Amino acid sequence: MRMEMTRRELAAALGGLSAAAWVGMPASAVEAATPVPMPPACRSGGIAPQLIDEAHGLYRLACAEWRAYSRLEETGQGGSAWSRLYVMKVDAASALRGRLGHLTSDELALRDWLGTIYRTNLSAVARSDDLPGVNASLKGAAVAFQKQLLRLPFPGQEVSDGLQSIPPDASALEAALKGTTEAAWAVLRIDPRTAGDAALHRRAAMLVADRNVARFLEARWVGIEAARS
Repeated sequence: MRMEMTRRELAAALGGLSAAAWVGMPASAVEAATPVPMPPACRSGGIAPQLIDEAHGLYRLACAEWRAYSRLEETGQGGSAWSRLYVMKVDAASALRGRLGHLTSDELALRDWLGTIYRTNLSAVARSDDLPGVNASLKGAAVAFQKQLLRLPFPGQEVSDGLQSIPPDASALEAALKGTTEAAWAVLRIDPRTAGDAALHRRAAMLVADRNVARFLEARWVGIEAARS
């Protein structure tokens, strides 16, 4: 019962790596100056070479995403390219984090670096203060997405028998996760044009592309159910 997304699903839904070409994603690990930090050297042998290659690929992707967002902020254009790159960044960072251990100094350094590239933020997924800032083309999808989020047991979400009650059983939780994922994809299919639109797209991307979100929600639901019984 997870909201994980395969690479094929990502390519089908958002156009995959073609988005990178639209914003000139570099082919090498050498990148022009950006606020995105380079991954740590990892020279003590505590990281498998393929993971280091993935980290450098993620670095290039994050640089491309930063450039695309800068263009969106400056011109209000290229929102679709930026959103696709952001979803890809979340997916790649989440996947790499899931393959790392916690024991060696190299692993810890790479985890710290991943935190600067992308960090799961459940409160950011559940927030609704960006809704007034979205443009008219996104308003309907934004409201539908927020209504679905209210069905899930995010930290700080009111737990009651009213509108925001948590799912009563595992099947209902799975249905709520599926409905929220579908609503998030509906948001991501509409091009962002403003900072408010971008904030909404970031929340939707976390939900569909970060495999930790569903795990956290499932674990929280189990804890709530245990406390009730």
